[in-house]
This record gives sequence, C-alpha cells and structure tokens, in this order.
Amino acid sequence: MRAFIITGGRGSGKTTLLTGAIARLRSTGLRVAGILSPGVLKEGQRHGFDVVDLRTGAREVLSRRDGDPSWVAIGSYGFSPRGLMFGRSVLDGRNLVDAEVVAIDEVGRLELQGEGWAPCLDALDASTRTLLVVRDEFLEAVQTRWEFTPERVWRTGIHLPEEIAGELVRIVRGRGN
Repeated sequence: MRAFIITGGRGSGKTTLLTGAIARLRSTGLRVAGILSPGVLKEGQRHGFDVVDLRTGAREVLSRRDGDPSWVAIGSYGFSPRGLMFGRSVLDGRNLVDAEVVAIDEVGRLELQGEGWAPCLDALDASTRTLLVVRDEFLEAVQTRWEFTPERVWRTGIHLPEEIAGELVRIVRGRGN
C-alpha cells in the first residue's frame, strides 16, 4: 500500500481532520472509499464508535464501553462482531477497485493483534493509496507490522484538511511525489 497517515493523540481530532480532508477530496472529483469511525457520545463522554461506509453512508455499531460480554474486548471497549464484519466487507478489495484513495479510520491496538481491519490491510494492493488514521502511540508499531514508510504524515493541531486534500490531489493527479 502507498500509505499516508493522519496521527495525533487520543481525542485530538483525527477523525474530524480525516472527515474534512475527505470532503475536500470529493469536492475535486476524487473517488474516496473506505471507513470512518466517528465517536459516539453518551452524557457528554465518549461511549464508543460506529463504523461508516464512506461510499454509501451505511453505519453500524463498532464498539461500546458497555458492549455485549461476548464482544472482543480491547481496553475499555467491546467490539461488535457485526460492526467488524461490516467494516471488513466495506474494505474488501472488490469494493475498492475504482477508489483513488482508500481511507481507514482507525488502525490501532486491535489491528496490531491481528483483528479489526488487519486482514484488510494485509490484502491491500501495493499501489493502493491508503489514508490511515493511527494514534501517535501506535505509529511506529503499525509501520513495522505492515512494513511501510508513509509517504506523508499529517498531525492533528498542525495540519488542516485542505493541506491534506491538496497534497493527495497533486499525488493522485500526477503532479506530486
């Protein structure tokens, strides 16, 4: 995969930065596919995450703090088997063939344990332009696990969505690295 990364700490706005970049990419006509994992709040506190298909807008529960005891537990969250299957089906290579950029929000502890989106990352073609969201504490481990050096790393609080989109548009259209 040709990896591009958005990184930052926990709760630093990685998904928000990705969402803004995707909107700008789409406004230029680029085809973006993949998944977004927006946080879900309960009483003002992060309670879990959903997984959203960037093409269709379809949404499933991905994780919850009070998830079913049979769900895969990582940290304080339980991960829904249905949400994981949904996300994996969105990231199936057959669904990505015409995408110019594939976004995967987020790659972290679950994937480093071989779960979550790990099988999808393993199956990506070497030429797939992949915009990954990775928490800063997992950045080195993710690069090591999937044996890549990112072509570009953008950080929350430093970079803006239009910068990310502008660079990716130049790369996709052959006017950048």
